[in-house]
Amino acid sequence: MKRIFIGGTGRSGTTILQHAMYRHHETYTLPLETKFLVEDGGLCDLVDGLTYNFSITHAQGAVRRFDDLMRFHLAERNRNNLGLEFTIPEVFGIAHYYNALDQFIDTITHGRYIEKEALGRFSKALYPSEIASRVNSIPKYFSDRDTLLATCREFTRALFDNKAIAAERSCWVEKTPSNLLKISFLHELYPDSIFIHIKRDPRSVAYSLLKQSWAPDNIVDAANYMRGTYEKWLKLRNKLPSSTLKNYHEVKLEDLINNPDELLNSLVRKCGLSDYDNNALDLVRASIQSYMGGDINDAGLIDRKLNAWKFDLSKEEIDMLNHIYGDIIEAMGYGSSGKSWLEKLAGFIR
Repeated sequence: MKRIFIGGTGRSGTTILQHAMYRHHETYTLPLETKFLVEDGGLCDLVDGLTYNFSITHAQGAVRRFDDLMRFHLAERNRNNLGLEFTIPEVFGIAHYYNALDQFIDTITHGRYIEKEALGRFSKALYPSEIASRVNSIPKYFSDRDTLLATCREFTRALFDNKAIAAERSCWVEKTPSNLLKISFLHELYPDSIFIHIKRDPRSVAYSLLKQSWAPDNIVDAANYMRGTYEKWLKLRNKLPSSTLKNYHEVKLEDLINNPDELLNSLVRKCGLSDYDNNALDLVRASIQSYMGGDINDAGLIDRKLNAWKFDLSKEEIDMLNHIYGDIIEAMGYGSSGKSWLEKLAGFIR
């Protein structure tokens, strides 16, 4: 079973690439962001809580947060997934999902007990808002991290591999933008996995954030919102071991839009897959055309869509973008920010 992870900064084209990979005849591409491998309270945090960062209270918190993430945040209809066609349990099959989850939780804990809350501060009675008791776990400590990772691997195989096998595919693809900052953990979980980083001009990403309800609504705050992600990624990239880099591939959204056939076939060959068939590429181009809202052969339209910041922002706002991102623009492969050597030196000294 081949396993491919897609990640990016967010608003960088991860969904477009996900749709393109969905069209390949050898892959089962998960139809949504599973999130629970890398995001807050997910598997990565759980593994750290039961190994490197173990203490009884920390481990209990890690198990509780993971269980809450899996049974509520990703499973129930709420503001985070209200617009989705289906929830995580529905993708994997509700009974199968909860059976796999229950088995996993049982494996990483010694059991459960009822934790009784102390009585109210000024009386023997609880306040109306206080909880009388709750179920808590007795987490295991894993001195051998590899043992816990093997258990996690069995859990994810029960979900991801099971779906790929049912679809008669030899590869699955999972897309969550936050994967980008957790490449080391994903490689630890699946050492032979493949990672695809899709990137986009940071100024385009910042401008795109303005249209998102969950992001800042002015260009300065939007740029700063994503700045930490770029800074951490560039620091992480320099430390990736050769064993990870050999299965790490970068693509630009701009190249995917401009020449999808050539880029996608080159990419899947690097992943050990065969070329797309012509019908699949037709569907990919149609999907990109829908995203572009017009002819994908129109260079002017593509530039206006992908780099709207150049057309819609004032010179002062563009200068501010270049100032905030500085050498990040160049480091991400998008030319120079236009800063003088004196400005760069000042930034380095800071």
